[in-house]
Amino acid sequence: MRIIMIVMLLLLTCVGSAQGGEYKNFTIFSLGYENVNYKEASGALTSSGRHMNNMMQASKAYTAINDDFGFYISTVSTLVTNSSAEQWSVSPYGTIQTNQRRMSAVDLYIDAAMNMSDGWQLTMGLGWNKETFTRAGYAYPQGVRGNCVFTATGCTFTPNASGIFQEIAPGGVVIARLDGATVEDSNSLMLRFGVRYDTFFTDDSQWRLMAGTQAAVPLYYYVTSSILPGLTWKSSFRGYNLHVDGGMGYKLTPKFDVLFLLSGDYRYRPQTNPGVGGLTVPNTKVFILRPSIGLGWSF
Repeated sequence: MRIIMIVMLLLLTCVGSAQGGEYKNFTIFSLGYENVNYKEASGALTSSGRHMNNMMQASKAYTAINDDFGFYISTVSTLVTNSSAEQWSVSPYGTIQTNQRRMSAVDLYIDAAMNMSDGWQLTMGLGWNKETFTRAGYAYPQGVRGNCVFTATGCTFTPNASGIFQEIAPGGVVIARLDGATVEDSNSLMLRFGVRYDTFFTDDSQWRLMAGTQAAVPLYYYVTSSILPGLTWKSSFRGYNLHVDGGMGYKLTPKFDVLFLLSGDYRYRPQTNPGVGGLTVPNTKVFILRPSIGLGWSF
């Protein structure tokens, strides 16, 4: 029992040193929307569509360890999704498939911060990005529906009103038809480096300014799809994330301020090779713009 009490006292001492009143800590919670632009490409196959607009929440907390170091825990998640039209095209045939798509995201970041001077910080940490794409309402504007028998020389196509393949042109491209809803999950474990600026650490004026930028590489990236359950496409150290954010706050009370925040993310992943059964995950490009309004609490 005495050993347990000593350990508890040591833990309380550490927590007190990290969260004591002599250091500046804060928490921010905000609500807003995200504008998502997503594209895929693999050889002659490309996707395009309208931007998706979703409702989202974001939070960020900073805890000081001492005068020189602290850490951030940040989250972003989609709350409500909206669908948009998507088209798939193959040169030289044009649009071969249309559907509706939705995208939701969950981001978690843990970053160590080193205080430099005048509100500047260097940051380094880990992040987890999960993007879920749901597609439904598949339609095929050209070609003939049928079945395909695969041989050593390719596909022998036979027209059939209930077939599971679509021949775009006689003797040309044959694609698999999709029905119902399909779900694709993209997950990335990221190593992040960045720099931040925040007047919260320099003065107690009525107005607060903050900005930051991070670059990240995927330590581990994997994709799963309901079209081929049980299969996973994986890669490491291929692709990158770029992030920028900024904000302005107004102090309501000595402990609370209201903030307007804006962030932008660009995420690129190259085609994953080798594929499963000859299939690959195409090049993907995701751009997310997130404006929000939040409340900050300092302690």
